[in-house]
Amino acid sequence: MYEMNPPKTEPGGEGPLEGFLRRADAAAGACDGLHVTESVMGTRRISPIRAGGAVKARHPGLEVTATMRVINRDMREAEAYAARAAEAGLDGILVLKGDPLPGGPPDSGLAPSAAVARLREGGREDRLGLLLSVPSVPDFAKIARKVAARPDGFVTQVVRSAGAVERLCARLRPKFRVIPIVLVPSERNRRSAELLGMDWSEYEGDAAGFAREVHRIAGDVLLTSPNDFAAGAALLRELRAGAG
Repeated sequence: MYEMNPPKTEPGGEGPLEGFLRRADAAAGACDGLHVTESVMGTRRISPIRAGGAVKARHPGLEVTATMRVINRDMREAEAYAARAAEAGLDGILVLKGDPLPGGPPDSGLAPSAAVARLREGGREDRLGLLLSVPSVPDFAKIARKVAARPDGFVTQVVRSAGAVERLCARLRPKFRVIPIVLVPSERNRRSAELLGMDWSEYEGDAAGFAREVHRIAGDVLLTSPNDFAAGAALLRELRAGAG
């Protein structure tokens, strides 16, 4: 899978999707799924439902998921968001707390695990997968509420070693899907790595080999390349060529 950020919103409206869709088309030919983020780092962006729905319409066989931030949503709003995501044809939503938007509403107090549990109660799991986020090296006692919410799976924060993925999968699979995130190593992504406190030295010299190993262990891998689409697309093509 590959993670994509929708375009930033423009004054007076959300703005066009043409550039985003060109990149999505290029990625779709080399992966099995796209994940569309929502307002990463509190930056206002086009709705991932609009962006993800447009991708799904062009590539109906592609798994398309989107983030839902609950920091500025109450449960009623979260249910409405999930309903819109399902109507747009999305395959799932990643429910996480998220960063506050500048000038946006105060923290709603809704916990991601509580939101997923309530959505489960509403029977929405039959048509929309529900995912939660976990640290790459979690304290399992501290994520007990997330496990108890019975999501379809967990998306990790960026991983830096195959050993960390093995430990996660040993505790969470096969009951839950585990989707580890791998940050594509490139000079343009270095600032993101620094912000995340991420050390990619273990796999920088063979990112494709690392991604393949993560996929072998978990059955999934989600590549993220927030500042360097060219590097992300190149790694996707390398992985697809190797799979062929």
